[in-house]
Amino acid sequence: MKNFADRLREIREEYKMTQLDVAKAIGTTKQTVSRWETNFCEPDLETVLKLAQLFKVSIDYLFGLINYEDLS
Repeated sequence: MKNFADRLREIREEYKMTQLDVAKAIGTTKQTVSRWETNFCEPDLETVLKLAQLFKVSIDYLFGLINYEDLS
């Protein structure tokens, strides 16, 4: 099962966004996004919601509870 850090990095790359692009889109810093992607820490719920909206996925998907295949 993939964790939040894996999913965030994977979906960011699918969207061809840099860590800085994501940071600007949700109002944080590149360093913070890097920390999330290296599993150093996780964002708060409000930020998770912003990420889910940005990437048009569910929170369950971001945290590895479901896969794309489970959505159909």
